Amino acid sequence: MKIDMQRVTNQMRFYISEIKSLQDENKDLKNTIKLDSERYRGIITELEVELNKFKDYEKCTESSKNN
Repeated sequence: MKIDMQRVTNQMRFYISEIKSLQDENKDLKNTIKLDSERYRGIITELEVELNKFKDYEKCTESSKNN
């Protein structure tokens, strides 16, 4: 069986290039997910603050109605 080393070498280079490309894409996706996660965490925190304000307002209005 004859092996064409030039062809094997080219295929290996292609696969290595594909792997590097996928690694870069994976890194980009991880960074995007991290940024989105931080953004959503910030939104959730803001919503929790607003909800607490609303709950405090409700408590104040209920106590003023009872007095």
